Amino acid sequence: MTTAVMAPLYERDLELGRNFVKAYNNYYDGLNLFLVFSDQSEADNFKCNYNYQYFVCTEKLDVSKKPISQKKIFGVREIFKCTDFDKVMVVDIDSLPIANVDLDECANYNVKRKKIYASPSTNHSIINKVGRDCANRFFSPQDVQKLEKITKGFTLYFWFNDIPIYERKHFLPFLEYINYSKTMDRLLYTTFDYIIYVFYLLIKDEIELEELDHTVVTDQGSFLETQALQDPTRFAAFFRMAKPMWIKDFIHIDCMQRVWMRLHVNR
Repeated sequence: MTTAVMAPLYERDLELGRNFVKAYNNYYDGLNLFLVFSDQSEADNFKCNYNYQYFVCTEKLDVSKKPISQKKIFGVREIFKCTDFDKVMVVDIDSLPIANVDLDECANYNVKRKKIYASPSTNHSIINKVGRDCANRFFSPQDVQKLEKITKGFTLYFWFNDIPIYERKHFLPFLEYINYSKTMDRLLYTTFDYIIYVFYLLIKDEIELEELDHTVVTDQGSFLETQALQDPTRFAAFFRMAKPMWIKDFIHIDCMQRVWMRLHVNR
């Protein structure tokens, strides 16, 4: 297997983490599953009798910033440094594995199509914090201008429309491009790691952003997150076309051939 799966953990989420690891081991051997803990005491307190690997973050974490993105970036970097995995799927611990699919095939399918699907949002925080402020913190004015055009003023939102995948060949150049060792302190809770990474790929013309049509525009999140508000026929058509790997609520099994995880199970 060339694809790893990684999730960050916090003390308050240890029980969620145990459920996640147990479910993952129901479908996979767990040898490609990595957790990232804030400190050694978290790792010691986890106590889960299933297969998983883990890293303890050695960077200073500012808990006031809810440093989930910092831990994700740390974990991906450690996986690429310490293992031979070529790709890393990064998920949150409030997700839950529900099926066995070929993770390598899924990851390869997604990265080879070089496309990210986005839907319009009217959420002020998504547009101005997750989007525009994030871009301004890590990219040049010229790059931000390019992103403004591609994302239609940062109104096109793609986070949560599929499981984030990081590629080895892009990840270290990405960190170098944003001068991460010097700009890491700019991370906030709203500067999501995957948003920054996709912005980099868009700037470098490594991928394209495709806007989903005929969606119900809301201020409540991405297309997948707002499943309950979307037209069921249009939602199913997106799954047949884009083949996402996670979903909130089950739809017809014929539309979920590559789905192996539910997201936001405790929200």
